[in-house]
Amino acid sequence: MCGAKRWLWALGTLAALCCGTRAPASVTLAINPATTMTTLGTNFNVAIEVQAGTQQVDGASAHIDFDPSILQVVSITAGSALPLRLGNTFSNAAGTVDYSAGIFSGFPSGTFTLATVTFNSIAASAGTPLAFHTAPPRQSYATFGGSSVLTGTVPGDVVVTAPATGQVRLMDYFYPAQTGATWLYQGPGQVGSPRYTTHTRVRMANTNYPLTLYNPTAYIQNVLVLDEDYGYLSGTTFISTDNWKEYWAIANGLATYGDDDPAESPDDTPESLRVTMTPFPVDMTVGQSATRQGPVYDGAGRFLGNASLTMQLIERTAVTVPAGTFADCVHLRFTLTLDGSPQVQDVWWALGVGQVRRTRISGYEPDENNGGYLQELASYTIPVTPKPTATVTPSPTPPPSTCVGNCDGGGDVTVNELIQMVNIALGNANVTACTAGDANGDGEIAINEIVAGVNNALNGCGG
Repeated sequence: MCGAKRWLWALGTLAALCCGTRAPASVTLAINPATTMTTLGTNFNVAIEVQAGTQQVDGASAHIDFDPSILQVVSITAGSALPLRLGNTFSNAAGTVDYSAGIFSGFPSGTFTLATVTFNSIAASAGTPLAFHTAPPRQSYATFGGSSVLTGTVPGDVVVTAPATGQVRLMDYFYPAQTGATWLYQGPGQVGSPRYTTHTRVRMANTNYPLTLYNPTAYIQNVLVLDEDYGYLSGTTFISTDNWKEYWAIANGLATYGDDDPAESPDDTPESLRVTMTPFPVDMTVGQSATRQGPVYDGAGRFLGNASLTMQLIERTAVTVPAGTFADCVHLRFTLTLDGSPQVQDVWWALGVGQVRRTRISGYEPDENNGGYLQELASYTIPVTPKPTATVTPSPTPPPSTCVGNCDGGGDVTVNELIQMVNIALGNANVTACTAGDANGDGEIAINEIVAGVNNALNGCGG
């Protein structure tokens, strides 16, 4: 069967559909499996399923959104139930999958696979969605006989875990250098009964602050400024009772350069330290330790002694805190020795988020909760830097009064116009040849629009 005979056969089948439809039942588009567990850097498959029950289906279109910073599409494999493929595209820049297919006879029902998408995971995530887009121009649908039979969609979720071992780039786990980013931590108060909840707020105040250091003469080092407050919540308002600043750098490897802690009351002792140390290694492996030593001065340049800071990468792991579950975290142990007195604390940093947990192990004053101190991330906000977007020229959209399939504007739909619509759907002609056939203005002609055109050819425009 070829040429005009093929098109007339297709149109005859569509006409039969228009005359023999039945009341639509419910059809669902779903991602299967609903939850996928995978490891960083591996490929995995998800099926786009049509769950139709007893309802027959002659066309389906799935438009899926995903996070391209976590997942990338490798390929799309067509299902066999709807063999007429009308659209098969994806964008790893925009994070989109667009797949459409139909059939002219032998209409499937039950549950079948529309297409299978192979993804690759490029970043860890505690859960990233695969969501159906349900609004024009990327509107997911299922049809039969010119009518929509889609009643719902079921999204998927992908959990990407990091390998338990291997090399990590520490700066990727430290606080993101985004001015205005804010992290709120919660934990028990000082030793006592009953224990009460306290909060610590951390803000990225500056990402390029010129800090004066000494070794022994003064010099300038550009640093990140973490503005930190200890306090409590009154309703939803944070009340600060103590404020200090920490200075870090990540340009050539992670490095700490001291802090400023002013007196909050007449009996409080202010602290101002300037530490001169070379950065830690850019990359570390699980189990590796690194020690840095250097002189310590106060903010006025007076020598206070020498310090040693050891950092050990204990493990990569998932961490659950009040702010959520973070699949890819590094567990670090810091040992700071100043004048022979070591202080040990453990921290957990999440990829792309920063610190999610901190606890003290030893070396602190009794009222600072040796072994009982715990701060866990309760919430955080990291501003997103807007990215420039390309200017998009919208596809021509027919006016509301246009009769679907009336390509020449003559007021009716002819066989030649229906053949033209089929050609466009198959990719043999451009949609500009019949913009009236593109009912939703998405730049394509789908099988439900062909069916609508057949209805108009049989019953007249507006019939």
